[in-house]
Amino acid sequence: MSKKQKFESLMRRADFEKGGGDKPDYWAGYTRGLRRAYHGESFGTDEEHEQWLAAVDRPGYEERGEGYLAGLAALDADGKPGTPSAEAVHAFLQQHGITGSQAARMLYLSDSRQVRKYTGGKSPRQLGLLHWFALHAHTVLTPEQIAEIEAAMDADLVGAE
Repeated sequence: MSKKQKFESLMRRADFEKGGGDKPDYWAGYTRGLRRAYHGESFGTDEEHEQWLAAVDRPGYEERGEGYLAGLAALDADGKPGTPSAEAVHAFLQQHGITGSQAARMLYLSDSRQVRKYTGGKSPRQLGLLHWFALHAHTVLTPEQIAEIEAAMDADLVGAE
């Protein structure tokens, strides 16, 4: 399925959900995010985009903001967790209040300059599924659970040397 076909299919579903579903605000945000993901910066202004990204933290607009973030990432999904766009990575970091230095630590990168390669610029790199998983693990698991996993990883290195 081409990107255009996927976009059109997702828009039809969203329009259906928006019209008869129980979360019209979510689907309104979703369609907006989906359009931004498909058309890129030519859809809306940067200021509007930032306002939509910030909506998840604005009382009364949280559902629209969550829908917008989901729409931004939807074109990358193919039935399994997908690799996010640079805008989706940026939005995730903003939504969770994660600084570039914190993200570098979570992604096991050397510094925040490496993180910026995945969040912006003229030709941002694609963040892989494993890094995307690591970011989510660090926001879902406790620091103790992360430390336990990292200790197990280190222990397994000893046997491999």
